[in-house]
Amino acid sequence: MTTPRILSGTAALAVAAIVAAGCSSGGNTPSTPGPPPPASPSPTSPATTSKQVSPECASLVSDGQALVTVVTQFIGGQATGDQVRTAASDLSDSIDSAREAAGAQAGVQLDAAEAALQQLQTALTARPPDVASMRAAANAALTALRGAVTVCQSTTPG
Repeated sequence: MTTPRILSGTAALAVAAIVAAGCSSGGNTPSTPGPPPPASPSPTSPATTSKQVSPECASLVSDGQALVTVVTQFIGGQATGDQVRTAASDLSDSIDSAREAAGAQAGVQLDAAEAALQQLQTALTARPPDVASMRAAANAALTALRGAVTVCQSTTPG
């Protein structure tokens, strides 16, 4: 069972990339608290509560994390294609909301995330599902989301 372990590592890296984008301050973490953060490399944010995250940015992060989780579970045989489609649809809705909040400045990244979601859905409908393409598309979506979240945070009041 090396595939789920490799994907879990990939998923963890993708989630870490989103968290590194700075939207983790308003998130709901599951029952695994993790270690407290070490000295923050972000000199512009001395207190973790000083920057408020817009609901649109937070939704991009949480729905992106949910997508990675469901894709990981699907590849491991623990989720259905319908669950992946639902997670992708939720993320697409969040992208639409963020597009309205952040405007044209985040458009390129949000367009890239939507294109990656389309690729993921195409890979999911292949017979059999193209797991490698699903993984690549999920990672591409999260990479684009990282850039969109940065723009979203800088353009929304907080």
